[in-house]
Amino acid sequence: MTRRWLAALGGITVVAFGIRLAGAVAFLPSQPGGDSYYVHYPANLIADGHWFQNPFEWMLNHRFEDSVIHPPLYILYLATGSALGLRSYFSHAVLSVLLGTAAVAVVGLLGRRIGGGRVGLLAAGVAAVYPNLWLHDTIVMSESLYLLTIALVLLAGVAVWERPTAGRIALLGVAVGLATLTRGEALALLPLLVVPAVLRRPRRPASGGSHLATVDRPIGARLGWLAVGLAAAAAVILPWSVWTSLRFGQPVLISIDSEEVLAAANCPQAYTGERLGYWSLDCLAGALPGNEAHRGSLRREEGLHYASAHLDEVPGVVAARIGGALGVFRPFRHVHFGALEGRDVTWGDVGLWAYWVMVPLAAFGTWVLRRRDGILWPLLAPIVMVPLVTGLIYGSIRFRLAAEIPLVVLTSVAIDRWLPGPKASPR
Repeated sequence: MTRRWLAALGGITVVAFGIRLAGAVAFLPSQPGGDSYYVHYPANLIADGHWFQNPFEWMLNHRFEDSVIHPPLYILYLATGSALGLRSYFSHAVLSVLLGTAAVAVVGLLGRRIGGGRVGLLAAGVAAVYPNLWLHDTIVMSESLYLLTIALVLLAGVAVWERPTAGRIALLGVAVGLATLTRGEALALLPLLVVPAVLRRPRRPASGGSHLATVDRPIGARLGWLAVGLAAAAAVILPWSVWTSLRFGQPVLISIDSEEVLAAANCPQAYTGERLGYWSLDCLAGALPGNEAHRGSLRREEGLHYASAHLDEVPGVVAARIGGALGVFRPFRHVHFGALEGRDVTWGDVGLWAYWVMVPLAAFGTWVLRRRDGILWPLLAPIVMVPLVTGLIYGSIRFRLAAEIPLVVLTSVAIDRWLPGPKASPR
């Protein structure tokens, strides 16, 4: 990794920071709302010594109620800033901008690992300007940290794919654990990425060797490595799960937002009409007894009961969910749904058009990597995760976020293929 290459990556990162900061200045709502409300205020409460409290109850009734609506990592990150005096909504947006900027740098490193130095700089450049990445950094939501943690997961996954060692596998498990504590659906990367990366049998290299060449290990050793990876992920996740479960008197793995969503996405409003495949707050009408975890369990039962009573409609709803997330079903309406959370509609539309251009480029990049016998599955695992997650939950551009990073890298591989000059070897 030369100084010249690092300087170029640093320049791209500075541009990425400028774009994100300008976006935050231009588009940040005057007041937090939705999920931003439930991360901004709890972060300030934690800085004041009140850990994971429901901000709505505090603001409205001036009483504390234990809260586990969202995973903890992003809130803790903001709380660190709050403890240092960065308590305003805009200050938290700037902290998110820093996360998004760091993600661009990691995407550059990932691209370099996949396809060489030029691919790395191309990937960082695309990530810097791609609206579907930087728009998330203009509002205070966990997607900024999620982008960074997913980029780290993929970088660690590629390292394991190249040459599995106990240390690399442990780092991959830790990265997945951190991503899961940012957004719970990242837990799906354990079976989709960690398991195949550790248990796969390496190909025999052709004469002359290959960057994929590695020593084959007996199945017992690979199972031992898998235990290391899973234990590393568990070491990150379980302290939070145990503490939260004891706090609420019932099992809570990460948070209750997915349980509430089951009710919000399985109801008449989400099974027909303009919100088909999406979700609706109207489905959560009516107060429920107990603490947040107990209410979440009741909401989960409501959603599962409605889905089981309307099984004939479920296949169409699942198709609408997946199509919405992948940008093929009512795509511009989903951009407008994102605007309800504070994302700019105009740049959201630009991001949609850019996504449509990048998908065929990424498909070509996939073909190029396969022809080169390059490292591919770590990039495909998050893409496979999207329909699995959205089919179970609801269709949203937000749930496509983990796949946007592989999309950027694979697009860069395709662009590099068409550029003149020698093609750098991956490392």
